[in-house]
Amino acid sequence: MIKTGLIAVSICLVVAMELDAQAKPSSAPASQWDYAIDKNMKASDQVKARAVLRREADKIDAYMKLDPVAAATFFAPDYIQVSSRNGCCSHVRDEAIKPIIDHRDAADPHPIQSYTLESLKVRIYDNTAIVSGAETINMEFTKHSPPEKVSVRLVYSDIWQLRGRQWVMI
Repeated sequence: MIKTGLIAVSICLVVAMELDAQAKPSSAPASQWDYAIDKNMKASDQVKARAVLRREADKIDAYMKLDPVAAATFFAPDYIQVSSRNGCCSHVRDEAIKPIIDHRDAADPHPIQSYTLESLKVRIYDNTAIVSGAETINMEFTKHSPPEKVSVRLVYSDIWQLRGRQWVMI
């Protein structure tokens, strides 16, 4: 009985350490968005919310680097996007990374100067998370003299699902 209890505790600690490692951001610190997590949420859901925020931070990092290969890892194979411009379900994963490729390969390069998220809220429903907020993307068209600065502000909701051990947008 004692051995079984110790094994169960050990497994729980390993799982908790792995979930905590998943929640640590790589370059854009997801901890800056801790306010997005409801403090009344169950502790296990708070861990999930931090892991999702890490994925949001890593997604921003891929966009900032204009890295379509890295960005593609955030979208599930069956990913769809609702757009006010194109209507329901117009974007699939390959189309979602197309703007990154367009920015990267443009004749008039317009790298992203900054990408900020504001007013975030994370809601957890079992192995599904909804992240809503506003994002501001600042770009600079470098071939203009002087360079032309463009700022885009969007209100968004991302729906994430835990598939296997990875959070992906669906």
